[in-house]
Amino acid sequence: MAIGQDGSAWSWGLNRYGQLGDGTVTDKGVPVAIDIREITTLSGGGWHSLALKKDSTVWAWGLNNYGQLGDGTIANKSSPVQVSMLTNITNIAAGGFHSLALKNDSTVWAWGFSANYQLGDIHYTEKMCRCQSVPVQISVLKNIISIVGQYKYSLALKSDGTVWLWGQHEKDQLSGNVFVNKQPFQISEIVNIKAIAGGKYHSLALSKDGTVWAWGENNKGQIGDDSSLEKISPIKVNGLVGVIAIAAGDYYSIALKEDGTVWAWGKNNKGQLGDGSTIQRASPVQVKGIPEISTITAGGDNCLAVSSDGKVWTWGKE
Repeated sequence: MAIGQDGSAWSWGLNRYGQLGDGTVTDKGVPVAIDIREITTLSGGGWHSLALKKDSTVWAWGLNNYGQLGDGTIANKSSPVQVSMLTNITNIAAGGFHSLALKNDSTVWAWGFSANYQLGDIHYTEKMCRCQSVPVQISVLKNIISIVGQYKYSLALKSDGTVWLWGQHEKDQLSGNVFVNKQPFQISEIVNIKAIAGGKYHSLALSKDGTVWAWGENNKGQIGDDSSLEKISPIKVNGLVGVIAIAAGDYYSIALKEDGTVWAWGKNNKGQLGDGSTIQRASPVQVKGIPEISTITAGGDNCLAVSSDGKVWTWGKE
């Protein structure tokens, strides 16, 4: 998805659940206009999408089997519908089957699937699907400035530079055990953080000093420490300094440096790392063939970047 300078919204790709928001369920190989205007922020989940409008309301479309659209139903929508009871929103985040919103009072609101407690320890409205079809506040979270929703977990960044996490967030590659936290807990090993990002089972944090920290599953080298061993605690990514933005796909990670170069590491079978190969990398390599970049984002197996001249660049799985 992309936002035009005039506040228009555009999308392309798979559309079987209406996640492109153009009123159809037909896949699109070129960008089409989303049925909504005056957009400031977009966020794509597993098969649903969220938009934040200039009036601070939230709109959603796509798959809704767990109430992830937040309109009080579990019916799919191919055009945007307003999320119930949400006003004064400053940020949004779409997870695999759940959604998050950040209010201007620094509180976090959540809805959708919560079998893995990605909404926190919230009483389900819809017990049969273990889901919440309208937003509810995660009451223990205060002073939040950024949120991330991922496949089965959620992250939040506080104004004091601490990172908080809840849901199913790590997987032991040897035993197959998973770690689930019902309530948000602080990741005590990292402080002075200014940005966060989440992949399928790994997480990233950008420190105020321009270094990147990572933890979680590492079977594809997505942690970036030149190994394939899972990391329960955050570890510094090899050789990255001067980073200003981070993003994470399913099993890979990318970073934007202050000089406009993009670096990537992890799974690369679809060319996700953009280095001209399909070789998995356990340490960062520079993305090739793109100009100076100002913005990055990562999908499941593909990346998008906006260059300083406003053009969009993409690589990975088509």
